[in-house]
Amino acid sequence: MSSVRVATAGHSDSGTVSTDFGKLGVSNSLCRNINASGISSPTDVQRSAIPVLLKGENLIVAAETGSGKTLAYLLPLITRILGSANDAGATPNSAPLSPRILILIPNRELCVQVLRTLRSLTQSLKLTITMIPPPPSVLLSQIRSPDIVVATAAAIRHTYKNPRLMREFLARTEAIVADEADWVVGDGVGLDLVKQAARISKKRSGAPSMAKTPPKPIQFVFAAATMPPIKSANSKTPRALLRRIFGRIATVGTTTLHSPPMGLREEFLPLVPAEETESLQDAEEEKLKCEALLALLVQNVEKMTTQEDFQDTKWLVFCNHAKRAESAFAAVQATRHLIVPDEHSKTLNFHCDLVHGGLTKEIKSTKVLDFVSAGVKEAAESDIPTFRVLICTDIVARGLDFLDVSTVVQMDFAQDAAMYLHRIGRTARANKSGRAVSFVSPSDSHLAQLIQDAATGTANSKLQTHFQYEEALLGDGVSDGDLGERKETDRLPLTGAFSRNRSLSTKIKRKERDMSRADVDNGEGSNTALGTKP
Repeated sequence: MSSVRVATAGHSDSGTVSTDFGKLGVSNSLCRNINASGISSPTDVQRSAIPVLLKGENLIVAAETGSGKTLAYLLPLITRILGSANDAGATPNSAPLSPRILILIPNRELCVQVLRTLRSLTQSLKLTITMIPPPPSVLLSQIRSPDIVVATAAAIRHTYKNPRLMREFLARTEAIVADEADWVVGDGVGLDLVKQAARISKKRSGAPSMAKTPPKPIQFVFAAATMPPIKSANSKTPRALLRRIFGRIATVGTTTLHSPPMGLREEFLPLVPAEETESLQDAEEEKLKCEALLALLVQNVEKMTTQEDFQDTKWLVFCNHAKRAESAFAAVQATRHLIVPDEHSKTLNFHCDLVHGGLTKEIKSTKVLDFVSAGVKEAAESDIPTFRVLICTDIVARGLDFLDVSTVVQMDFAQDAAMYLHRIGRTARANKSGRAVSFVSPSDSHLAQLIQDAATGTANSKLQTHFQYEEALLGDGVSDGDLGERKETDRLPLTGAFSRNRSLSTKIKRKERDMSRADVDNGEGSNTALGTKP
């Protein structure tokens, strides 16, 4: 289990925190719903973040994938609005959909997932929760003056286009959360929205008010699995951008930040012998990758059809762009008879699907959410196991809590270490085990070697830079003794690899970035600070 650090400028809080949600200060109603969902005790980051957020402080929550960041901010923020229900009404200058809590999410699929979590968490509570834009079937009168709104920054900007409209939209807002904050803040639209909200909050603090309950400053929460440190005065990392807006801000972090999940087994498969260092031609590289993927699929089918205690299996296969994903999908579809031979067709269901940013919002959301919610059944529950494969781009790499993904395949290696962590973080979640298989071409070798060095704890000056910034990344609420001595075989965080430049053409990167920005008009997010969105 990872340790947690909490820090603000000039202050540290190293007090003991109870492992019980109620003793942390979470409302009884929420505690009952949490228990009903099978969650019995807080995770490390929840123990540390909840008390800070209950005090109304701004906070950066930086913890590895699958660590429970969503509940770490939802539980205290909802507890706070439940405790001040009398302040929930509309104000004279508020827009119809002005929320008490605004949650900013990078894309529509993650919005829907957070909305589902909220519905489960707040069942039987009299809270109004919606998305922007609201579903067409929902009447405005049903969601007027909502308690919680979930939306992308692009959707908010599209709806509230000028400062006056934005002030009216945020007139009732008590808290704003940026989930996947490095992505939201790294995007120009998201950053502008945060800046506007910060200015509105600052004016509230200094403005006289005759109201019975004058508006309070907005509480800001930034949650992320990848938050690079500030390395220079000119740094443009999301953390540096937030520092310029808010000054010093409290930080909660786990000591496993920027590290792969504990239960993950990482495998690296070179496409060519190590001595062959020349870059592959696109057609040759694609052929080798498709052959390697098909071989992995065949191996897994053989395993599923020979073991007695088989289970359903789910795999994610990541590609760097839509064209490669389509080629991989076509190759799988063309060889289904080889992947699942006739003798196994009645004992195994094989389902392969494709999703990338070029699909319509409706089709994309349906495919992603179907895969997310598809559970894994024991053999006793079904006569025939199912092997599900989703071939995708990075639109599903962040935040989505896939149920029981056993294997992540990087058909194309991630373009940076941060995206590598997000991809492999779709498996081995919540203390479960998982497997990540990465195909390595010569152009991937430098980044792949850094990641392999980190996985084995190999001394490397670049990787060791994490520890130069550890206090700023995680806070200083944990003593050195809590961290323990690092063994030579311990994994190293990948913080030092985040700035690794890939051997990709700058022109290609710019073209992909320009193409990805088209998604902004559809309520998606783009990111110019940490990478592009295919």
